[in-house]
Amino acid sequence: MSTIPPTNCPSNCASNYTSNRASNCPTNYTSNRKRIKLWHRLGLIAALFLLSRPALAVDLKLPDGHATLRVGISQTTIAEYHADFDKFTGDEPDKFFDVKNRTNLVLMHGTTTFNLRFDGYWVGGAQDGSSHRSATTLEKISLSSIQRSFDLTAGDFYIRIGRGIALDLTKVDELARDMTLRGARVQVRVGPVEVMGFGGWVNPLDVDDAIEEPRRLPSDIVAGGELKARVARVAILSLHYVGSRLEDRDGGDGTANHVLGVTTNLPNLAGKVGVYGEFNYLSRVQNGQISKGMAAYVSSTGNFGPLALLAEFKFYRRFLLRNDFGRQPGMSSRYEAAPFIYNRPPTLSHTSQEIINNSHIYGPRLRLDLRLNKVELHASYGYFSRTEEAIPIHDAFGGIYISQKRWKAELSGGYRADTRTDPTSGQKLVDYSKIYVAGKVNVQVYRGHSMELQGEFRKLEKTGHGWTDIFLNVSYRPSPYFAGGVTYEHSSEFSADDTDQIRGRTDFGGVTATINFTGTSYFRFMGGSTRGGLRCVDGFCREFPPFIGAKGELVLQF
Repeated sequence: MSTIPPTNCPSNCASNYTSNRASNCPTNYTSNRKRIKLWHRLGLIAALFLLSRPALAVDLKLPDGHATLRVGISQTTIAEYHADFDKFTGDEPDKFFDVKNRTNLVLMHGTTTFNLRFDGYWVGGAQDGSSHRSATTLEKISLSSIQRSFDLTAGDFYIRIGRGIALDLTKVDELARDMTLRGARVQVRVGPVEVMGFGGWVNPLDVDDAIEEPRRLPSDIVAGGELKARVARVAILSLHYVGSRLEDRDGGDGTANHVLGVTTNLPNLAGKVGVYGEFNYLSRVQNGQISKGMAAYVSSTGNFGPLALLAEFKFYRRFLLRNDFGRQPGMSSRYEAAPFIYNRPPTLSHTSQEIINNSHIYGPRLRLDLRLNKVELHASYGYFSRTEEAIPIHDAFGGIYISQKRWKAELSGGYRADTRTDPTSGQKLVDYSKIYVAGKVNVQVYRGHSMELQGEFRKLEKTGHGWTDIFLNVSYRPSPYFAGGVTYEHSSEFSADDTDQIRGRTDFGGVTATINFTGTSYFRFMGGSTRGGLRCVDGFCREFPPFIGAKGELVLQF
Protein backbone atom coordinates (compact mmCIF):
# COMPACT_ATOMS: atom_id res chain seq x y z
CA MET A 1 0.00 0.00 0.00
CA SER A 2 1.47 3.33 -0.99
CA THR A 3 1.67 6.21 1.43
CA ILE A 4 1.89 9.96 1.21
CA PRO A 5 5.31 11.44 2.10
CA PRO A 6 5.25 14.05 4.88
CA THR A 7 5.68 17.68 3.93
CA ASN A 8 9.08 17.93 5.62
CA CYS A 9 10.47 14.89 3.81
CA PRO A 10 13.24 16.14 1.45
CA SER A 11 12.42 16.13 -2.24
CA ASN A 12 15.29 13.75 -2.99
CA CYS A 13 13.64 11.03 -0.92
CA ALA A 14 9.96 11.70 -1.56
CA SER A 15 9.91 9.56 -4.71
CA ASN A 16 11.36 6.60 -2.81
CA TYR A 17 9.32 7.12 0.30
CA THR A 18 6.92 4.27 -0.38
CA SER A 19 9.77 1.73 -0.54
CA ASN A 20 11.32 2.87 2.76
CA ARG A 21 14.77 2.99 1.19
CA ALA A 22 15.41 6.73 1.29
CA SER A 23 18.32 7.13 3.65
CA ASN A 24 17.95 10.93 3.77
CA CYS A 25 14.43 10.81 5.20
CA PRO A 26 13.95 11.40 8.94
CA THR A 27 14.18 8.12 10.85
CA ASN A 28 10.70 8.32 12.31
CA TYR A 29 9.28 8.42 8.77
CA THR A 30 11.29 5.61 7.19
CA SER A 31 11.61 3.06 9.96
CA ASN A 32 8.01 2.25 10.72
CA ARG A 33 5.23 2.57 8.14
CA LYS A 34 2.64 1.48 10.68
CA ARG A 35 2.97 4.83 12.41
CA ILE A 36 1.46 6.68 9.46
CA LYS A 37 -1.52 8.61 10.78
CA LEU A 38 -5.04 7.50 10.05
CA TRP A 39 -5.85 10.87 8.47
CA HIS A 40 -3.11 10.27 5.88
CA ARG A 41 -4.80 7.07 4.82
CA LEU A 42 -8.19 8.72 4.73
CA GLY A 43 -6.72 11.51 2.62
CA LEU A 44 -5.35 8.98 0.15
CA ILE A 45 -8.71 7.19 -0.09
CA ALA A 46 -10.53 10.47 -0.68
CA ALA A 47 -7.97 11.54 -3.25
CA LEU A 48 -8.26 8.26 -5.13
CA PHE A 49 -12.03 8.51 -5.08
CA LEU A 50 -12.21 12.09 -6.32
CA LEU A 51 -9.26 11.84 -8.68
CA SER A 52 -10.28 8.59 -10.26
CA ARG A 53 -9.43 9.78 -13.76
CA PRO A 54 -5.79 10.07 -14.84
CA ALA A 55 -3.92 13.36 -14.71
CA LEU A 56 -4.22 15.33 -17.91
CA ALA A 57 -1.10 17.46 -17.64
CA VAL A 58 1.16 16.07 -20.32
CA ASP A 59 4.02 17.11 -22.58
CA LEU A 60 3.45 15.83 -26.11
CA LYS A 61 6.25 15.48 -28.62
CA LEU A 62 5.38 17.01 -31.97
CA PRO A 63 6.10 15.16 -35.25
CA ASP A 64 9.50 16.85 -35.67
CA GLY A 65 10.65 15.08 -32.52
CA HIS A 66 12.08 18.20 -30.89
CA ALA A 67 9.23 20.61 -30.10
CA THR A 68 6.86 19.94 -27.22
CA LEU A 69 3.17 20.76 -26.74
CA ARG A 70 2.20 21.14 -23.07
CA VAL A 71 -1.42 20.48 -22.16
CA GLY A 72 -2.92 21.63 -18.85
CA ILE A 73 -6.42 21.34 -17.44
CA SER A 74 -7.99 22.83 -14.32
CA GLN A 75 -11.48 22.12 -13.08
CA THR A 76 -13.63 23.91 -10.51
CA THR A 77 -17.06 22.55 -9.57
CA ILE A 78 -19.34 24.08 -6.93
CA ALA A 79 -22.51 22.19 -5.97
CA GLU A 80 -25.00 23.93 -3.67
CA TYR A 81 -28.34 23.28 -2.04
CA HIS A 82 -30.17 26.50 -1.17
CA ALA A 83 -32.52 25.74 1.70
CA ASP A 84 -33.79 29.32 1.97
CA PHE A 85 -33.01 32.04 -0.56
CA ASP A 86 -35.50 34.62 0.65
CA LYS A 87 -34.11 37.89 -0.70
CA PHE A 88 -37.04 40.07 0.27
CA THR A 89 -39.48 39.95 3.14
CA GLY A 90 -42.67 38.35 1.91
CA ASP A 91 -41.00 36.28 -0.82
CA GLU A 92 -41.51 32.56 -0.66
CA PRO A 93 -38.20 30.80 0.01
CA ASP A 94 -36.78 29.53 -3.29
CA LYS A 95 -35.36 26.11 -2.46
CA PHE A 96 -33.26 24.57 -5.23
CA PHE A 97 -30.01 22.84 -6.22
CA ASP A 98 -27.40 24.38 -8.47
CA VAL A 99 -24.04 23.37 -9.89
CA LYS A 100 -21.47 25.86 -11.19
CA ASN A 101 -18.60 24.47 -13.22
CA ARG A 102 -15.47 26.04 -14.75
CA THR A 103 -13.16 24.09 -17.05
CA ASN A 104 -9.90 25.68 -18.21
CA LEU A 105 -7.78 24.25 -21.01
CA VAL A 106 -4.25 25.56 -21.69
CA LEU A 107 -2.07 24.56 -24.65
CA MET A 108 1.52 25.87 -24.70
CA HIS A 109 4.04 25.53 -27.52
CA GLY A 110 7.19 27.58 -27.07
CA THR A 111 6.11 31.18 -26.55
CA THR A 112 2.60 30.64 -27.92
CA THR A 113 -0.32 29.92 -25.57
CA PHE A 114 -3.94 28.99 -26.25
CA ASN A 115 -6.49 29.35 -23.42
CA LEU A 116 -10.06 28.11 -23.37
CA ARG A 117 -12.61 28.32 -20.55
CA PHE A 118 -16.10 26.81 -20.47
CA ASP A 119 -18.57 27.79 -17.73
CA GLY A 120 -21.71 25.86 -16.89
CA TYR A 121 -24.57 26.64 -14.52
CA TRP A 122 -27.27 24.03 -13.96
CA VAL A 123 -30.34 24.40 -11.73
CA GLY A 124 -32.65 21.72 -10.37
CA GLY A 125 -35.79 21.85 -8.26
CA ALA A 126 -36.45 25.57 -8.73
CA GLN A 127 -40.03 26.83 -8.55
CA ASP A 128 -42.02 27.43 -11.71
CA GLY A 129 -41.32 30.89 -13.07
CA SER A 130 -38.05 31.16 -11.14
CA SER A 131 -35.40 33.42 -12.63
CA HIS A 132 -32.77 30.75 -11.93
CA ARG A 133 -32.07 29.18 -15.31
CA SER A 134 -29.39 26.81 -16.56
CA ALA A 135 -26.75 28.17 -18.93
CA THR A 136 -23.55 27.00 -20.64
CA THR A 137 -21.14 29.52 -22.14
CA LEU A 138 -17.74 29.79 -23.76
CA GLU A 139 -16.59 32.29 -21.15
CA LYS A 140 -12.97 32.98 -22.17
CA ILE A 141 -10.87 32.16 -25.23
CA SER A 142 -7.50 33.58 -26.29
CA LEU A 143 -4.40 32.97 -28.37
CA SER A 144 -1.21 34.82 -27.47
CA SER A 145 2.39 34.85 -28.61
CA ILE A 146 5.39 36.52 -26.96
CA GLN A 147 8.31 37.38 -29.22
CA ARG A 148 11.51 39.32 -28.68
CA SER A 149 10.25 42.59 -30.17
CA PHE A 150 6.47 42.20 -30.06
CA ASP A 151 3.56 40.47 -28.30
CA LEU A 152 0.24 39.52 -29.91
CA THR A 153 -3.03 38.53 -28.24
CA ALA A 154 -6.35 37.66 -29.86
CA GLY A 155 -9.46 36.90 -27.83
CA ASP A 156 -9.84 37.60 -24.09
CA PHE A 157 -7.15 39.43 -22.14
CA TYR A 158 -6.81 41.49 -18.97
CA ILE A 159 -5.68 45.08 -19.25
CA ARG A 160 -4.84 47.83 -16.79
CA ILE A 161 -3.57 51.29 -17.70
CA GLY A 162 -1.38 53.04 -15.14
CA ARG A 163 -2.77 52.61 -11.64
CA GLY A 164 -6.20 51.62 -12.93
CA ILE A 165 -7.53 55.17 -13.22
CA ALA A 166 -7.98 55.22 -16.99
CA LEU A 167 -8.92 51.53 -17.35
CA ASP A 168 -9.00 48.41 -15.17
CA LEU A 169 -10.39 45.17 -16.61
CA THR A 170 -8.95 42.51 -14.31
CA LYS A 171 -9.86 39.63 -12.02
CA VAL A 172 -10.81 39.94 -8.34
CA ASP A 173 -11.46 36.45 -7.01
CA GLU A 174 -12.83 37.63 -3.67
CA LEU A 175 -15.68 39.41 -5.44
CA ALA A 176 -16.31 36.88 -8.21
CA ARG A 177 -15.25 39.58 -10.69
CA ASP A 178 -13.49 38.31 -13.80
CA MET A 179 -13.68 40.98 -16.49
CA THR A 180 -11.70 40.81 -19.73
CA LEU A 181 -11.61 42.61 -23.05
CA ARG A 182 -12.46 40.33 -25.99
CA GLY A 183 -10.68 41.60 -29.06
CA ALA A 184 -7.00 42.07 -29.90
CA ARG A 185 -3.88 43.60 -28.39
CA VAL A 186 -0.45 44.21 -29.91
CA GLN A 187 2.70 45.41 -28.15
CA VAL A 188 5.83 46.42 -30.07
CA ARG A 189 9.23 47.11 -28.45
CA VAL A 190 11.96 49.09 -30.21
CA GLY A 191 14.89 49.85 -27.94
CA PRO A 192 13.68 51.91 -24.96
CA VAL A 193 10.28 52.57 -26.59
CA GLU A 194 7.19 50.39 -26.28
CA VAL A 195 3.90 50.91 -28.14
CA MET A 196 0.65 49.12 -27.30
CA GLY A 197 -2.71 49.16 -29.08
CA PHE A 198 -5.88 47.31 -28.05
CA GLY A 199 -9.60 47.12 -28.75
CA GLY A 200 -12.63 44.91 -28.23
CA TRP A 201 -15.83 44.28 -26.29
CA VAL A 202 -15.95 44.11 -22.49
CA ASN A 203 -16.60 40.52 -21.38
CA PRO A 204 -17.83 40.13 -17.77
CA LEU A 205 -18.95 36.78 -16.36
CA ASP A 206 -22.40 35.58 -17.38
CA VAL A 207 -22.96 33.70 -14.09
CA ASP A 208 -20.88 33.78 -10.93
CA ASP A 209 -21.09 32.93 -7.25
CA ALA A 210 -22.93 36.13 -6.37
CA ILE A 211 -25.60 36.23 -9.07
CA GLU A 212 -27.02 32.69 -9.16
CA GLU A 213 -28.85 33.79 -12.33
CA PRO A 214 -27.78 34.22 -15.97
CA ARG A 215 -27.83 37.88 -16.92
CA ARG A 216 -27.83 39.99 -20.02
CA LEU A 217 -24.59 41.90 -20.54
CA PRO A 218 -24.07 45.28 -22.18
CA SER A 219 -22.22 45.43 -25.51
CA ASP A 220 -19.66 47.97 -24.36
CA ILE A 221 -16.71 48.71 -26.66
CA VAL A 222 -13.30 49.83 -25.36
CA ALA A 223 -10.22 50.72 -27.44
CA GLY A 224 -7.04 52.67 -26.95
CA GLY A 225 -3.29 52.69 -26.86
CA GLU A 226 -0.21 53.53 -24.83
CA LEU A 227 3.22 54.90 -25.73
CA LYS A 228 5.91 54.20 -23.15
CA ALA A 229 9.58 55.23 -23.16
CA ARG A 230 12.47 54.72 -20.77
CA VAL A 231 14.65 57.80 -20.36
CA ALA A 232 18.30 57.43 -19.32
CA ARG A 233 17.51 54.32 -17.22
CA VAL A 234 16.04 56.61 -14.59
CA ALA A 235 12.52 57.53 -15.64
CA ILE A 236 9.66 55.80 -17.49
CA LEU A 237 7.30 58.18 -19.28
CA SER A 238 4.04 57.17 -20.92
CA LEU A 239 1.13 58.68 -22.80
CA HIS A 240 -2.18 56.81 -23.10
CA TYR A 241 -5.65 57.12 -24.58
CA VAL A 242 -8.76 55.07 -23.79
CA GLY A 243 -12.03 55.47 -25.65
CA SER A 244 -15.26 53.64 -24.88
CA ARG A 245 -18.87 53.47 -26.00
CA LEU A 246 -21.25 52.17 -23.37
CA GLU A 247 -24.59 50.68 -24.37
CA ASP A 248 -27.87 52.05 -23.06
CA ARG A 249 -30.35 49.37 -21.94
CA ASP A 250 -33.30 51.36 -23.26
CA GLY A 251 -31.82 51.57 -26.75
CA GLY A 252 -30.56 55.14 -26.59
CA ASP A 253 -27.34 56.47 -28.06
CA GLY A 254 -25.36 55.32 -25.04
CA THR A 255 -22.38 57.10 -23.53
CA ALA A 256 -19.08 57.95 -25.22
CA ASN A 257 -16.00 58.39 -23.00
CA HIS A 258 -12.57 59.71 -24.00
CA VAL A 259 -9.66 59.53 -21.54
CA LEU A 260 -6.25 61.07 -22.25
CA GLY A 261 -3.50 60.69 -19.69
CA VAL A 262 0.21 60.80 -18.91
CA THR A 263 2.35 59.00 -16.31
CA THR A 264 5.82 59.50 -14.91
CA ASN A 265 7.63 56.81 -12.99
CA LEU A 266 10.97 57.24 -11.21
CA PRO A 267 11.29 53.77 -9.66
CA ASN A 268 14.75 54.01 -8.12
CA LEU A 269 16.23 57.25 -6.89
CA ALA A 270 19.44 56.77 -4.91
CA GLY A 271 18.42 53.15 -4.35
CA LYS A 272 15.89 54.10 -1.68
CA VAL A 273 13.12 56.33 -3.06
CA GLY A 274 10.55 55.89 -5.82
CA VAL A 275 8.16 58.49 -7.24
CA TYR A 276 5.10 57.95 -9.44
CA GLY A 277 2.69 60.50 -10.93
CA GLU A 278 -0.36 60.19 -13.18
CA PHE A 279 -2.85 62.65 -14.67
CA ASN A 280 -6.00 61.80 -16.66
CA TYR A 281 -8.54 64.01 -18.45
CA LEU A 282 -12.04 62.67 -19.16
CA SER A 283 -14.56 63.90 -21.73
CA ARG A 284 -18.01 62.26 -21.63
CA VAL A 285 -20.91 62.64 -24.07
CA GLN A 286 -24.27 61.36 -22.79
CA ASN A 287 -27.70 62.24 -24.22
CA GLY A 288 -26.13 65.07 -26.19
CA GLN A 289 -24.61 66.59 -23.04
CA ILE A 290 -20.84 66.99 -22.64
CA SER A 291 -19.25 66.68 -19.19
CA LYS A 292 -15.62 66.77 -18.14
CA GLY A 293 -13.59 65.21 -15.37
CA MET A 294 -10.02 64.86 -14.20
CA ALA A 295 -7.97 62.58 -11.98
CA ALA A 296 -4.48 63.18 -10.57
CA TYR A 297 -2.51 60.75 -8.42
CA VAL A 298 1.00 61.04 -6.93
CA SER A 299 2.86 58.59 -4.72
CA SER A 300 6.32 58.33 -3.20
CA THR A 301 7.87 55.31 -1.52
CA GLY A 302 10.97 55.16 0.65
CA ASN A 303 12.81 52.12 2.00
CA PHE A 304 15.24 52.75 4.85
CA GLY A 305 16.29 49.43 6.30
CA PRO A 306 13.47 48.07 8.47
CA LEU A 307 11.36 51.19 7.85
CA ALA A 308 9.21 51.75 4.75
CA LEU A 309 7.23 54.93 4.08
CA LEU A 310 4.45 55.59 1.58
CA ALA A 311 3.04 59.05 0.88
CA GLU A 312 0.13 59.47 -1.56
CA PHE A 313 -2.13 62.21 -2.82
CA LYS A 314 -5.25 61.97 -4.99
CA PHE A 315 -7.49 64.52 -6.67
CA TYR A 316 -10.51 63.04 -8.47
CA ARG A 317 -13.21 65.28 -9.89
CA ARG A 318 -16.18 63.74 -11.75
CA PHE A 319 -14.01 60.84 -12.84
CA LEU A 320 -15.77 57.49 -13.15
CA LEU A 321 -16.09 54.97 -15.98
CA ARG A 322 -19.25 52.96 -15.42
CA ASN A 323 -22.35 51.70 -17.15
CA ASP A 324 -25.51 51.87 -15.02
CA PHE A 325 -27.05 49.05 -17.00
CA GLY A 326 -29.45 48.39 -14.15
CA ARG A 327 -31.30 45.28 -13.16
CA GLN A 328 -32.37 42.90 -15.88
CA PRO A 329 -36.18 42.78 -16.28
CA GLY A 330 -37.53 39.70 -14.52
CA MET A 331 -34.44 39.27 -12.34
CA SER A 332 -35.61 38.81 -8.76
CA SER A 333 -32.35 39.55 -7.00
CA ARG A 334 -31.44 43.04 -5.90
CA TYR A 335 -27.78 42.07 -5.76
CA GLU A 336 -27.00 42.54 -9.44
CA ALA A 337 -28.37 46.05 -9.70
CA ALA A 338 -24.80 47.31 -9.28
CA PRO A 339 -23.27 49.04 -12.32
CA PHE A 340 -20.49 47.71 -14.53
CA ILE A 341 -17.36 49.61 -13.47
CA TYR A 342 -14.36 49.77 -15.83
CA ASN A 343 -11.78 51.65 -13.76
CA ARG A 344 -10.45 51.33 -10.22
CA PRO A 345 -8.54 54.41 -9.01
CA PRO A 346 -6.39 54.06 -5.86
CA THR A 347 -8.48 54.57 -2.72
CA LEU A 348 -5.60 55.40 -0.33
CA SER A 349 -7.35 53.27 2.28
CA HIS A 350 -7.51 49.72 3.60
CA THR A 351 -8.01 47.16 0.84
CA SER A 352 -11.36 45.94 2.27
CA GLN A 353 -12.71 49.40 3.14
CA GLU A 354 -16.00 50.48 1.60
CA ILE A 355 -15.57 53.83 -0.15
CA ILE A 356 -18.80 55.79 -0.55
CA ASN A 357 -17.23 58.31 -2.90
CA ASN A 358 -14.02 57.83 -4.87
CA SER A 359 -14.85 59.99 -7.88
CA HIS A 360 -15.30 63.45 -6.25
CA ILE A 361 -12.59 63.54 -3.60
CA TYR A 362 -9.08 64.77 -2.82
CA GLY A 363 -6.51 64.52 -0.04
CA PRO A 364 -3.26 62.90 1.18
CA ARG A 365 -2.41 59.66 2.96
CA LEU A 366 0.72 58.58 4.85
CA ARG A 367 1.57 54.97 5.69
CA LEU A 368 4.41 53.56 7.79
CA ASP A 369 5.62 49.94 7.85
CA LEU A 370 8.21 48.77 10.37
CA ARG A 371 9.79 45.31 10.61
CA LEU A 372 11.72 44.41 13.78
CA ASN A 373 12.96 40.83 13.86
CA LYS A 374 9.75 38.77 14.06
CA VAL A 375 7.40 41.70 14.60
CA GLU A 376 5.79 43.77 11.85
CA LEU A 377 3.92 47.03 12.46
CA HIS A 378 1.93 49.23 10.10
CA ALA A 379 -0.04 52.43 10.52
CA SER A 380 -1.89 54.63 8.02
CA TYR A 381 -3.77 57.92 8.17
CA GLY A 382 -5.65 59.71 5.40
CA TYR A 383 -7.33 63.11 5.43
CA PHE A 384 -9.73 63.74 2.55
CA SER A 385 -12.46 66.12 1.43
CA ARG A 386 -15.12 66.10 -1.24
CA THR A 387 -14.42 68.34 -4.19
CA GLU A 388 -17.85 69.95 -3.75
CA GLU A 389 -17.51 70.81 -0.04
CA ALA A 390 -14.63 71.10 2.40
CA ILE A 391 -15.87 68.62 5.02
CA PRO A 392 -13.05 66.39 6.32
CA ILE A 393 -13.00 62.62 5.93
CA HIS A 394 -10.76 60.80 8.41
CA ASP A 395 -9.39 57.36 7.56
CA ALA A 396 -7.01 55.61 9.96
CA PHE A 397 -5.97 51.99 10.44
CA GLY A 398 -3.04 49.99 11.75
CA GLY A 399 -1.94 46.62 13.02
CA ILE A 400 0.74 44.36 14.38
CA TYR A 401 1.88 40.90 13.23
CA ILE A 402 4.02 38.60 15.39
CA SER A 403 5.56 35.37 14.13
CA GLN A 404 7.09 32.88 16.54
CA LYS A 405 8.19 29.27 16.13
CA ARG A 406 4.97 27.71 17.46
CA TRP A 407 2.46 30.51 17.05
CA LYS A 408 1.53 33.53 14.96
CA ALA A 409 -0.75 36.41 15.90
CA GLU A 410 -2.20 39.38 14.08
CA LEU A 411 -4.18 42.29 15.52
CA SER A 412 -5.57 45.19 13.48
CA GLY A 413 -8.11 47.97 13.77
CA GLY A 414 -9.27 51.14 12.12
CA TYR A 415 -11.67 54.04 11.94
CA ARG A 416 -13.30 55.97 9.10
CA ALA A 417 -15.68 58.92 9.37
CA ASP A 418 -17.32 60.39 6.25
CA THR A 419 -19.72 63.31 6.74
CA ARG A 420 -21.76 65.42 4.33
CA THR A 421 -24.08 68.41 4.38
CA ASP A 422 -27.82 67.84 4.19
CA PRO A 423 -29.08 69.89 1.19
CA THR A 424 -32.36 70.73 2.97
CA SER A 425 -31.36 71.58 6.53
CA GLY A 426 -27.72 72.46 5.94
CA GLN A 427 -26.70 70.29 8.89
CA LYS A 428 -23.77 67.90 8.85
CA LEU A 429 -24.81 64.27 8.65
CA VAL A 430 -22.88 61.04 8.97
CA ASP A 431 -22.71 59.59 5.48
CA TYR A 432 -20.58 56.65 6.57
CA SER A 433 -18.62 55.70 9.68
CA LYS A 434 -16.86 52.52 10.69
CA ILE A 435 -14.89 51.32 13.69
CA TYR A 436 -13.44 47.83 13.57
CA VAL A 437 -11.10 45.53 15.48
CA ALA A 438 -9.90 42.20 14.05
CA GLY A 439 -7.57 39.50 15.29
CA LYS A 440 -6.19 36.12 14.28
CA VAL A 441 -4.08 33.60 16.21
CA ASN A 442 -2.55 30.42 14.82
CA VAL A 443 -1.06 27.97 17.31
CA GLN A 444 0.78 24.69 16.76
CA VAL A 445 -0.81 22.57 19.48
CA TYR A 446 1.09 19.38 18.60
CA ARG A 447 3.51 18.21 15.96
CA GLY A 448 1.65 18.61 12.68
CA HIS A 449 -1.51 19.85 14.44
CA SER A 450 -2.53 23.51 14.47
CA MET A 451 -5.52 25.57 15.57
CA GLU A 452 -6.59 28.99 14.33
CA LEU A 453 -8.88 31.50 16.04
CA GLN A 454 -10.19 34.46 14.07
CA GLY A 455 -12.58 37.25 15.03
CA GLU A 456 -13.76 40.69 13.97
CA PHE A 457 -16.01 43.34 15.49
CA ARG A 458 -17.40 46.21 13.41
CA LYS A 459 -19.61 49.14 14.34
CA LEU A 460 -21.03 50.94 11.30
CA GLU A 461 -23.38 53.79 10.45
CA LYS A 462 -24.79 54.82 7.07
CA THR A 463 -27.04 57.84 6.59
CA GLY A 464 -28.48 57.62 10.09
CA HIS A 465 -28.77 53.82 10.32
CA GLY A 466 -26.31 52.13 12.66
CA TRP A 467 -25.55 48.49 13.40
CA THR A 468 -22.85 46.10 14.61
CA ASP A 469 -21.31 43.02 12.99
CA ILE A 470 -19.48 40.19 14.75
CA PHE A 471 -17.59 37.36 13.06
CA LEU A 472 -15.93 34.38 14.80
CA ASN A 473 -14.15 31.37 13.34
CA VAL A 474 -12.41 28.42 14.97
CA SER A 475 -10.57 25.93 12.77
CA TYR A 476 -8.41 22.89 13.45
CA ARG A 477 -5.84 21.36 11.09
CA PRO A 478 -4.57 17.89 12.09
CA SER A 479 -2.42 17.59 8.95
CA PRO A 480 -1.62 19.41 5.71
CA TYR A 481 -4.41 17.38 4.11
CA PHE A 482 -7.36 18.08 6.41
CA ALA A 483 -8.91 21.09 8.10
CA GLY A 484 -12.26 21.71 9.75
CA GLY A 485 -13.94 24.50 11.62
CA VAL A 486 -17.03 26.32 12.81
CA THR A 487 -18.14 29.89 12.06
CA TYR A 488 -20.53 32.31 13.72
CA GLU A 489 -21.81 35.67 12.48
CA HIS A 490 -24.03 38.23 14.16
CA SER A 491 -25.44 41.35 12.53
CA SER A 492 -28.04 43.87 13.65
CA GLU A 493 -28.20 45.62 10.27
CA PHE A 494 -31.69 44.30 9.55
CA SER A 495 -34.47 43.46 11.96
CA ALA A 496 -37.79 41.67 11.79
CA ASP A 497 -39.52 45.05 11.35
CA ASP A 498 -37.85 45.69 7.97
CA THR A 499 -40.33 45.53 5.13
CA ASP A 500 -38.08 46.08 2.13
CA GLN A 501 -34.86 44.36 3.10
CA ILE A 502 -33.59 40.87 3.83
CA ARG A 503 -35.74 38.98 6.31
CA GLY A 504 -34.73 39.92 9.83
CA ARG A 505 -32.11 37.36 10.75
CA THR A 506 -29.38 38.38 13.16
CA ASP A 507 -27.41 35.15 13.70
CA PHE A 508 -25.69 32.88 11.18
CA GLY A 509 -23.35 29.93 11.59
CA GLY A 510 -22.03 26.78 10.03
CA VAL A 511 -19.33 24.13 9.78
CA THR A 512 -16.55 23.81 7.22
CA ALA A 513 -14.23 21.00 6.16
CA THR A 514 -11.37 20.97 3.64
CA ILE A 515 -9.45 18.09 2.07
CA ASN A 516 -6.23 19.12 0.31
CA PHE A 517 -5.02 16.73 -2.39
CA THR A 518 -2.13 18.90 -3.58
CA GLY A 519 -1.10 22.51 -3.14
CA THR A 520 -3.65 23.58 -5.77
CA SER A 521 -6.32 20.83 -5.69
CA TYR A 522 -8.81 20.48 -2.85
CA PHE A 523 -12.38 19.72 -1.81
CA ARG A 524 -14.19 22.12 0.52
CA PHE A 525 -17.55 21.65 2.25
CA MET A 526 -19.68 24.25 4.02
CA GLY A 527 -22.99 23.63 5.73
CA GLY A 528 -25.12 26.18 7.53
CA SER A 529 -25.74 29.85 6.83
CA THR A 530 -23.75 32.96 5.95
CA ARG A 531 -24.86 36.55 6.24
CA GLY A 532 -23.67 37.76 2.86
CA GLY A 533 -23.59 41.52 2.66
CA LEU A 534 -21.16 43.99 1.14
CA ARG A 535 -17.58 42.99 0.30
CA CYS A 536 -14.96 45.38 -1.03
CA VAL A 537 -11.50 45.05 -2.57
CA ASP A 538 -9.55 48.24 -3.34
CA GLY A 539 -12.67 50.36 -3.68
CA PHE A 540 -14.62 47.91 -5.82
CA CYS A 541 -17.61 46.67 -3.81
CA ARG A 542 -20.27 44.07 -4.37
CA GLU A 543 -23.22 42.87 -2.30
CA PHE A 544 -23.61 39.14 -1.84
CA PRO A 545 -26.90 37.48 -0.89
CA PRO A 546 -27.28 35.45 2.31
CA PHE A 547 -26.90 31.70 2.00
CA ILE A 548 -28.61 28.90 3.90
CA GLY A 549 -27.93 25.32 2.92
CA ALA A 550 -24.93 23.21 1.97
CA LYS A 551 -22.11 23.80 -0.49
CA GLY A 552 -19.35 21.58 -1.86
CA GLU A 553 -16.48 22.96 -3.92
CA LEU A 554 -14.05 20.75 -5.85
CA VAL A 555 -10.97 22.31 -7.43
CA LEU A 556 -8.64 20.15 -9.52
CA GLN A 557 -5.54 21.30 -11.37
CA PHE A 558 -3.64 18.86 -13.55
